[in-house]
Amino acid sequence: MAPGKIVAIGLAATLMAGCGSTTSGGGSGKSTAQSSTTTSTASGCVKGGAAQGATLTAPQEPSSGVLSPTGACWADIQPTPIAVVDTGTTPKGDSAEFWAAWSPTYLYIRVYAATWPLEDAANDAAGQWWESDTTEYGVSGLDNHAGNYCSVSASDPTYQLAITTKGVLERSGCNGVSAIPPPSPFEHTVQGKGFYTELVVPWGMLKVSQPASGQKYQLDVGQDFGDSTGTRLVQLVWQADPSQASGSGDWHANTQHWGTVILG
Repeated sequence: MAPGKIVAIGLAATLMAGCGSTTSGGGSGKSTAQSSTTTSTASGCVKGGAAQGATLTAPQEPSSGVLSPTGACWADIQPTPIAVVDTGTTPKGDSAEFWAAWSPTYLYIRVYAATWPLEDAANDAAGQWWESDTTEYGVSGLDNHAGNYCSVSASDPTYQLAITTKGVLERSGCNGVSAIPPPSPFEHTVQGKGFYTELVVPWGMLKVSQPASGQKYQLDVGQDFGDSTGTRLVQLVWQADPSQASGSGDWHANTQHWGTVILG
């Protein structure tokens, strides 16, 4: 893919089958520590720290500052590594990190994946987008970490979403058809030796009527890296447990192993 920018706004997402991975390994620990936020020198922006263990405090930012992956306020928020190997082996030079912020209207999640060249192969078109360089998002309006949300409730506001190398929004897992309204807008920006994605999730989609400081929601983020043959080499996640890396226990369905975002 040539460097450029793909922007999609108000896109209706496509229901896709879940994509469990196949390699097991060790788990990741949990922590209740929180990072702090302070007023930034940038006008209207707030400084945000990186995650502490499994907890990330997201600063409240003006929508204009985080409405794209290159928005001004992102510069004042520290990145959190996406480094737990859920399946496969990380190719040399490939890495990923994410940021989170919120406004009264949206929850914002921004990811940067360092990889080059970008690999989309034929799998995006074939529906197997997780075999390419794709960013996956686990978002929820709950923080019960109840386990497999597929069997908890069909109305559970918990979703797995993805943005492909082509900038296409995909919905996966058992709850994919329930996300009304869908995430909108979102962006995919190729820059340097990698790419940014940003998922902008309406609070209404998460069934949160009045977001406020101190509220907690379960969250996880994953990054897939593929090769030119259309094979996923590795899936990195923030908090999910690699020992549950197949079937219904995989991170895309099991919130027991997700982290927590706190609204700062």
